[in-house]
Amino acid sequence: MSLSGINISGEIIAKFEEDRMKSEGARLVLRIENDEMVIDGEGKDLLDMVSNLPDAEPRYVIYDIPIQNRANLTDLKTVFILWMPMESPVRMRMMYSSTKAQITNNIRGITASIQAEEKDELALDKIQAKVVKTQGINNY
Repeated sequence: MSLSGINISGEIIAKFEEDRMKSEGARLVLRIENDEMVIDGEGKDLLDMVSNLPDAEPRYVIYDIPIQNRANLTDLKTVFILWMPMESPVRMRMMYSSTKAQITNNIRGITASIQAEEKDELALDKIQAKVVKTQGINNY
């Protein structure tokens, strides 16, 4: 159980695992509503998902991002993003921060975790660079 008492449901984990098997991978946005974690949206394009994030409320984003590996092949790497705009109410920021471990501990295969306060931090190339750095891939 998280410090906030909010847990990730089996349905969200199952949805992630189901989507992960698709060629484009899993791409979910989660929010906390009435003390429950719920799916807030899905998407294929990171730019569209980021542009739809609220300006004053936190969200969680789980996104399988394409990364070119050392063999010059494309792998999908699962990235966890905690969207935490500075305009968010302090209580919401605390709730999301204390609940994020529920996702990172229950979603298998997360290779990088990113916390962002500005949407420009979530550009595809910036996220790819962070994943490459954590994975030790030198030829990106």
